[in-house]
Formats: sequence, C-alpha cells, structure tokens
Amino acid sequence: MSKISIEMTSLLTSPGFWDALQLYVKLHEKMGLVNLKFCPSQKKLGVKVVSKMATILLQSQTVFVIMHTVFCYVSILVQFTGGREAKDSLVKVGRTFLTFYFATLASCMLATSIGLSFRQDIMCNMINAIPSLEDRIAYVCIDSAHHLKRKKLLELGLLTSLKLIYPIISIITSVILFFELDPAISLFSKLHHLTFPAPIILFILRLVIINVVAADIIKSTWFMLIICLLGLSVATEGLTRLQSITTQTTSHKVIRTYREMFVWMNYINQEYCNFAIPPLICFGMGILILANYGTIQLYGALPAPLYALMPITSLIGLPFVVVVLPQGSMVHVVAIKFKQRLRWKLRLKYEQRLFLSLRTIAVNIGPFGKVDKECVVTIFTNLVMYTANLLLSFKYSH
Repeated sequence: MSKISIEMTSLLTSPGFWDALQLYVKLHEKMGLVNLKFCPSQKKLGVKVVSKMATILLQSQTVFVIMHTVFCYVSILVQFTGGREAKDSLVKVGRTFLTFYFATLASCMLATSIGLSFRQDIMCNMINAIPSLEDRIAYVCIDSAHHLKRKKLLELGLLTSLKLIYPIISIITSVILFFELDPAISLFSKLHHLTFPAPIILFILRLVIINVVAADIIKSTWFMLIICLLGLSVATEGLTRLQSITTQTTSHKVIRTYREMFVWMNYINQEYCNFAIPPLICFGMGILILANYGTIQLYGALPAPLYALMPITSLIGLPFVVVVLPQGSMVHVVAIKFKQRLRWKLRLKYEQRLFLSLRTIAVNIGPFGKVDKECVVTIFTNLVMYTANLLLSFKYSH
C-alpha cells in the first residue's frame, strides 16, 4: 500500500477506513470486479473508464448472480414440496443447507451488487461528499476540543480480512465442489454418465459458477461494510462536534452545517439505504441464524474446510451486528441530543425559524422506519431467540 494512504488524515472518521477503501478498490479493480478508481490524497472515488465489453461483463456478473439466486430458491421449493426420503443422506442435507445459504447471502447483498455494476455514480457521490463535509465542519468547529478516537482494532480487521478472504474462500469452494455440495450440481446430475471430456467440462463449469457467485457476494459485502463504517462514523462524529461547539459559534452557522449533513444523509437514504438496508436486515438475520446453527450443530459432521464456512460467516456478520447497527442507531440518538441542546441556545427569531425547519438525521430502512435503539434491540432479540429455537427444533445427530 502506498505511503500516501498511511499519511492520510481524517477529521470525522478513522484513517484506516480510507486505507481499507483504497485496498478494496485496488484489489477488486485488478480482478475486474469493479470499475472504480480511488485517489487517496483527495479521498475521492471515481468511475474508471473501461471498454464497453468490460462493462457488459461486470453487469452480466450481477445478472448471473440474480439468476443463480432464483434457481436456488426454486430448487429449495422443489425439494420441500416434493417427496422426501425417510432419512436424507449427509450429502443431500449439506447441499440443501448450502443452497439456502448461497440464496440468502446473495439476496442480502443484491442491492449493493446492482449499485456496483449499474450505478457506480451513486456509490461515488456518497463517498465524495465526505471531504467537503469535513472541511465545512472543521471551519465551523475550529475551537472544538473534541478529538477523534481511532478504531485501530476495526481498521486492522478490515485490512487483514480483505487480504485473506479470497484465498480462504477459494479453499472452501474447492471443498464444496469436491464433495458435490454446490447448488449447480443438480443441473448436471443426469450428465454424470457421459464419457471424457464431459466430466472435466462440467467440473470447470461448476467451478466458474460457484466462484462468480462467491466473488460477487464478497465484493458487495466488503463494500457495504466499508461504506457503512465511513458514512456512520462521519455522521456521528460530525454531529458530536457540532454539539460540542453550540455555545461558541453563531447558531445559524451550526444549523446550516447540520442541514448540509441532513441533505447528504437524505441522499444516501433515498439512493442506497432504502433499497440495501431492508434485505440486509431481513436476509442478514437469516444467514446469521443459519451460520450460528451450523457452527454449533454441524461441528464434526462436515469436513473442516467446509465447516469453517459457518464460523467465518458469523465473523463476517459480527461487524454489522456489533458495530454497524449500534452506530446506525447512534446517528439518530446524537441527532436528537444535538437538537435538544441547540434549541435552548437560540436567541434570534431567525435562528428559531431555521431550527423549526430541521428534521432529525437518521438511517432509513425503506418503508420500515429508521434505525434506532428499538430497532437494534428487536434485531438482537430475534437473533438470539430464533437461533435458540432452531437449535432446539432441528438436532442433527452424527
């Protein structure tokens, strides 16, 4: 990684998050999975000019993942509505489990995948507004004593996981193919009797399918994690800084800065959160419950590399549950506290009228409201309750 990224300073978010974004773009751009470029000195994300064929290939990947996800759901539906054997084999149970696993995980990240393939400009706009917000808040909060606390452990985890995730997933997908547990195997089950070179061609085809799906899921998951950490950190840190200087700066400057932050967050809500957060919560809860169940119940029943998929999924979901969700609710909490504190500092009628026009900043969940404390508590409760119910209801003996 270049030295310029290490020297990158940030007022509202941990510098390591920018390093993670730089590494993410560098890694996935080389693999042809994104058409993005990142300038660390200016903290600007841009759309890379590529050939029309490269754009079509990138968009085709997302379309293929959508088709694969639909196939997985149809396959599961057929299995549960058709006749079942008295006792399914371990291979059949594992294949059904992984089919549902891939379908749920892909559904969780589908909105982000579509954004990275078809609407890169929106992804760039969300990131590129941050430096100007930092400059604006630095100007208004010049006398603020508040200092940014770096999240070094989270930064290290992001950078390390980006470097290791693809080699680890390559091993896991190879094991899945070896034991014929991939969802696509059901498409070619009637072709196994064919002679050479048909088996080799079918294996290569299955290898391409599972790696395309896995790469798209990983690409979307890490981008969502990085953009969530950047955006939420900027929102909470910016509001905290504004709150700390309401007694030192002219109130109308603070109000205008708050409105700029609201416009930025409202853009993110309308163009991204309303589409990405509902499936993230809905399918994300499902995949975490499934991964927790597999981690506890399938220990010793699966080959070690295949079993590792369960705890790895739980670890990947950990930052979303432990960091992203609570920080998302903190945006709403800090915004309310800021407005309550600012309200009693206003003296001029002009400032009071400006204040009345302010709306509370929050992360939206589409038609389901916003991310607040009640939402986070409900999600945590459901995760624990449904994991316990699944463990008690479906015990696999091995």
